[in-house]
Amino acid sequence: MNTPFRQELRESMHGIMDSRDIHSVPYAMATLKICGQMAPSKPKPEWIHSTVTPAGRAISPADAAQCLRDCERTYHFAHGLKDAIKEAQNRFRGEVIRVFYAGCGPFAPLALTQTAVFSPDEIKFTALDIHHYSVELARSIAEARMQLLNPTRHI
Repeated sequence: MNTPFRQELRESMHGIMDSRDIHSVPYAMATLKICGQMAPSKPKPEWIHSTVTPAGRAISPADAAQCLRDCERTYHFAHGLKDAIKEAQNRFRGEVIRVFYAGCGPFAPLALTQTAVFSPDEIKFTALDIHHYSVELARSIAEARMQLLNPTRHI
């Protein structure tokens, strides 16, 4: 991913986490910018098809990506996770907080937003998704984000 995109990604993560108003223009623009620039221009079949499991249907990466467009949902989950991490830091002082992120989708927005708040020395994420394509895209975005911070991995 190119350097201007990396800079926009960093600014978008800060826009989401620094915003106090989910209806603010910076927040909405940040999430829409992320959606527009990270979604594939020519989707592969694995991007648009859901997966049926014995426990039910796992939505497609394309459908999971649409969750990011729901600003209120993303805002509340991201800020709730931030609060949970801070609580864990209070309970486990000096320890790295490890978060297992099941169903990360193609953008792993809950993990990426936390990189605007916490350092790699404070948190580590393990991200999982049933769709290999989602994991690949989330990994490439996380790597672009990490190059803005330092070589230490959050995810």
